[in-house]
Amino acid sequence: MYKKEFTAKVAELFPLLPSVDFDYAHENEFCPWRVGFQSDYSPSLKRKLIAALLSEMLQCSVQTALKKVPKNIRYGIHEKRVDKMVSQFCVEELDDLAAYIREPQHSTVEGVFVSGLTLCRIPLSFRCLLTNANRGYLYETMAIARQLLELLGWAYAVRPLPSIDAAVAISPHKTIGQLNRFYPKAGRLYGYLSEHSHFMPNRHEVHVNIIESKVGTISQSVLYKGYALTLSVVLLDIVCGLRDAYYCKNLKKSAYLSKRSPPEFKTNRPTKKLIGDLKHLWPKEDQAFREICDLIV
Repeated sequence: MYKKEFTAKVAELFPLLPSVDFDYAHENEFCPWRVGFQSDYSPSLKRKLIAALLSEMLQCSVQTALKKVPKNIRYGIHEKRVDKMVSQFCVEELDDLAAYIREPQHSTVEGVFVSGLTLCRIPLSFRCLLTNANRGYLYETMAIARQLLELLGWAYAVRPLPSIDAAVAISPHKTIGQLNRFYPKAGRLYGYLSEHSHFMPNRHEVHVNIIESKVGTISQSVLYKGYALTLSVVLLDIVCGLRDAYYCKNLKKSAYLSKRSPPEFKTNRPTKKLIGDLKHLWPKEDQAFREICDLIV
């Protein structure tokens, strides 16, 4: 590890920024840090945040600025946000995984140890995926999802191996075939993610827009956000399955698996139900969305 003195010097030049996702953010010359709020903040807190920004812009007191902010503004926030519900659902399931992993895992099989270390990366990486998904970045979400799937595949493949050396010899991208034994559509999902993250020509219709003979790539969109969050639920289905297969001592309490070996997924599991709810809300003519939904077992 690096010395503290060295790390301190680097920190002065490259400080870590807070990982905060706002529903609304405001950036201007008067504010060195991004300021914003989530939709579930109280109306009074939202007004105070806006008043604080106004006080800097108008060079007046916060109390004076507060009088200029109208009360009872909805701020364009829908009361029943599906995106917030999906993100919160994913975070809660990931928290369960993190809680399991924090407990000591005793085993004489070294593969179990390295598999557990790999799964420790899942909660943080998945949150990075959700951050990109909520911003409507489909291309970037696909790349992170593909990397996550490789992590899951490697963790599954090396778990029964007797030594760390045997585990290190396995390439992550070659483990998806083995993951297919646990999750029958893992290979199909990996192919789908690879086509998008590699920007294959047959996927350009999703990422390219043509208006009046002018061609350009789409960076973000509300459609992308819907696709990306739905894809997150599909990937979460595998995460929860592996979590319960490895860490749920009493499988009867699992909402995802009914059997460990061979694995058998429940048809009424929360992720499957959520995909069904999203399909009910989404326009039926969107085949790109239906293709994502069909990736779940």
